[in-house]
Amino acid sequence: MKHPFRTFAAIMIILAVSSCVKENAWYVSPDGDDANPGTISQPWKTLNYAVKTAAEARGDADGTIKIVLKGGEYPMVETVVIDGIDNLSIAAAKGETPVLLGEVPLTGWVKAVDADLPEDVRALLTDGDCIWLTDLSKSGITDFGNVVGNDNRMDIYYNGKRFHPARWPNEGNTISGKALGKTPTGPNYANYLGSLEGIFEYKDERMDRWAAEKDAYMHGYWFWDWSEDYNKVESIDPVKRSITLAAPYHYYGYRDGFRFYGLNLLCELDMEGEYYIDREKGLLYVYAPSGFDPEGSQFTASVFNKENMLSVSNSKDFSVTGLTFRGGREGAIAVTGCRNILIKDCVIEQFGRNLIIWKDGKDYLMDGCLLREMGHGGLLAIGGDRKTLEPSGYRITNTIFKDISLYKPTYQPAIACSGVGVLIDHNWFGNCASSALRFDGNDMVVEYNHFENLVTESDDQGGIDTWFDITYRGNIVRYNWWQDITGATREGAAGVRLDDIISGYKIYGNVFVNCGGGHFGAVQIHGGKDNYVENNLMYGCLKTLNASTWSDKTFENKYNEDFHLKKMEDVDFPSELYKQRYPELANGESPFDNHNRNFVRNNLAVNPEVRLEEAEGYVLENNTELDSSKPLKYFLNPKVLKGYGLSPIPWKEMGLKDNKYKDAINN
Repeated sequence: MKHPFRTFAAIMIILAVSSCVKENAWYVSPDGDDANPGTISQPWKTLNYAVKTAAEARGDADGTIKIVLKGGEYPMVETVVIDGIDNLSIAAAKGETPVLLGEVPLTGWVKAVDADLPEDVRALLTDGDCIWLTDLSKSGITDFGNVVGNDNRMDIYYNGKRFHPARWPNEGNTISGKALGKTPTGPNYANYLGSLEGIFEYKDERMDRWAAEKDAYMHGYWFWDWSEDYNKVESIDPVKRSITLAAPYHYYGYRDGFRFYGLNLLCELDMEGEYYIDREKGLLYVYAPSGFDPEGSQFTASVFNKENMLSVSNSKDFSVTGLTFRGGREGAIAVTGCRNILIKDCVIEQFGRNLIIWKDGKDYLMDGCLLREMGHGGLLAIGGDRKTLEPSGYRITNTIFKDISLYKPTYQPAIACSGVGVLIDHNWFGNCASSALRFDGNDMVVEYNHFENLVTESDDQGGIDTWFDITYRGNIVRYNWWQDITGATREGAAGVRLDDIISGYKIYGNVFVNCGGGHFGAVQIHGGKDNYVENNLMYGCLKTLNASTWSDKTFENKYNEDFHLKKMEDVDFPSELYKQRYPELANGESPFDNHNRNFVRNNLAVNPEVRLEEAEGYVLENNTELDSSKPLKYFLNPKVLKGYGLSPIPWKEMGLKDNKYKDAINN
């Protein structure tokens, strides 16, 4: 049986859509209806419906189709998929804030002292007056996600700030006793003793009570202080004061005296900012902040567990402007195989993994955005052809990256680039346990950025950190402000770190303030060649530069390792194209010749703790080191710099241009 009314309604929507295409604007509102025609007065309800309609109408559209989102929250259920749709714009309505929301408010709170709890559970609670709990099913949550891991991890937020699974110590780490596994780890350059199995002594009697916990985990720098992970606890023996972790064990094993903390421990729920989930019963416990209103909705939980909220592929001339993406367990945006993509004035916050992935495209631009509260890293950008040196045309500009790698504190930078030709300029990076940037490729440019408070937890890293590929060439780091990058345990932390054979960098015109820790200075070069460190101002840094040279044998052995030879084969290194692009490769030398040749010239270091030392193969010229009570601003004066043989440094141009979210830096 046919339905005349439905047929008539469908015809009316088609006519309205055709009209909207001519007007070049469709509208979506949380109060809309997908049965509407998508006009400003009768908007649709979901972005998914608008995109689906755009795909169907694309052949009839002239120019760009604009989808305009009115302010309010758009609860996410499925990924918005844009595949093969050209000339599409998704933007916030003027003066309004649409939020693609992957989290839900938590309700149904009761005080722990008033709850009907078993005695064994109540015995684990430290402070019933401050601990509240709720049955997550009352908020519609039945998938509690993983305690730890790289995917489907439910995070809890209070007014936008991430809570941490209840832990001890509340900050920092405790130190283990001896490793007790049966298989020794073997010799290493640091002479650490340890075992391959995750069995070890603990020292603090406080941990005896963890034996009563049913779902305990540990986070540790198990062997090296640049390699950490989470492990589930199999058992705890309070008599022997030993902990046995569940397999699989950490790749490097476990050494005597590593640093670690315990987490997901109900008995350690003793500080504002912590929570615990009883996954068997679906109960969430929180140590509530003062002023917590159980009738309000300050607490939220991330529930959206798709890989991304927005997926764009095989499209060109696409833009998304003014949207907020919030509260997913995975990522926010993935762009693959596209051309001419713009992400502008967007807020992307409170996600579990990398926020954005760019892959295999051309001319992608991020401008004026705010990325914060990242469980892992921020933007993973893969593009360009390293064999032909065709650039990606990617650019990240005027964007804030704040509170990075909160869950995974090593090797999860705010931006990780792989390929050719990425420009990173006029951004602000701050509060990162790990690095801000990582480069795997060629012809990257980092300029006019502001970096501060990085590498706060990990060892053997830098604000920029890159390693082990001699084919990476043509990368430039110039006119950036680096401040407060000092964290280190054994090896060090640097502003810019070129690790394991990295070569052909130009580090020019930077300002380093209070950078360097451990053995590292403002800059660290480990085994590379043909790097230039010139015309930089180091103020109050540990040292100008740490030059870690390699012997002929070390260089030859590393150079000829199978995986490194494979990297060179993949890009036909050193091809005639590479020799033409990078003149240092065209001088007829063997790769083993002058392998420690690096140029450190015309730098000014004020109040260094350690003086610059001669290093085999290095060319050191006109580097001034002095002690002075004069302020930093005095030495930024072009006339003063000129007196020490330096060209002017454009420090006033470093950092954001006109980002509308700049107040978030201090909030």
